[in-house]
Amino acid sequence: MTSQQSLALNPEQAARVVARALHKRKPILLVGAPGVGKTELLMQAAEVAEHDILLSYPAIEDPTDPKGLPWFDPKSGKGDFVPLGVLKRALESKRPTLWVLEDLGQAADAVQAAYMSVLSTRTIGSHKLPDHVTIVATTNRREHRAGVRGILEPVKSRFKTIIEVVPEIESWVDWAMANGKNAKVIAYLRCNPDDLLVLEPTLEITNSRNPRTWSALCDWVSDDDLDEDLRPAVYAGTIGVTGATKLIAFLATINDMPSPEAVLLAPDTVEIPDNSSTLYALVKAVAYYVDDSSFPNVIRFAERLHTEGRGELAGMLVKDCVLRKAELLSTSAFADVATGPLADLIQ
Repeated sequence: MTSQQSLALNPEQAARVVARALHKRKPILLVGAPGVGKTELLMQAAEVAEHDILLSYPAIEDPTDPKGLPWFDPKSGKGDFVPLGVLKRALESKRPTLWVLEDLGQAADAVQAAYMSVLSTRTIGSHKLPDHVTIVATTNRREHRAGVRGILEPVKSRFKTIIEVVPEIESWVDWAMANGKNAKVIAYLRCNPDDLLVLEPTLEITNSRNPRTWSALCDWVSDDDLDEDLRPAVYAGTIGVTGATKLIAFLATINDMPSPEAVLLAPDTVEIPDNSSTLYALVKAVAYYVDDSSFPNVIRFAERLHTEGRGELAGMLVKDCVLRKAELLSTSAFADVATGPLADLIQ
């Protein structure tokens, strides 16, 4: 891990920084590889903070987009800028608003320079940006081969803080569980955390492994109507050939795992797989299907795992269940487990 990465934040942590930036109205710059979830975390932060969100794409803008159209009034003999597009919407906004400058590093120098005024003085000509508008920008780095030209030094300095965003397996799994992503893919990444982000910048027309493409792959793996002979090509087109080959091999090893329904119906007698990968997948699948009525049986299965020396997975199962369905926290079954033999494992 480089020193830069050691000071990086995962998306959940970065979202907390954005929340503070929204509270203090401070412009910040998020930096990270393509697909790590920068825009997603900004949208989630805006929703939680009850902010409207505006998206600008400086890479396809002209300098008139962030500055407005130069205009001369012959009657007054004065010149000004006429706001256009997103700038006009930001100036006219009435509610707390997050204004996101997407992929700022891909923008031409003239466009970047045009944003300096609104970033430093929050003014464009005679127009002043409302106090309730906060500007946050995102960018990749040049080594990501994402068309980044770099960011002008005076533009960088106008962002009060620059945050490096790097995906981290636990935070991604929490997000994936909460959003109902495929349990088998989650289990694969639990067993192969380094595959969450594999930077393979190339000019070839192939996809790389990153949180965005893994999320897309979850939908394909969950698609029961996708014919088996099509899956290798579709998976490779989503996460690349290497990733698809590894995932398909993993899925083959867990084909014989008990069904999640068997655990929910017979937690005391269902077979516990010996293969760690298979057991990981089973735990994830059970958490996906749990509900209020089946949760007590899930607890019994977790206690059985604990008794058989699988305490880590027992704790993971309970935590994944309440992450998937927060209402389980208020059940009597969770109250019992919170004071029982699994209490230390679910902290």
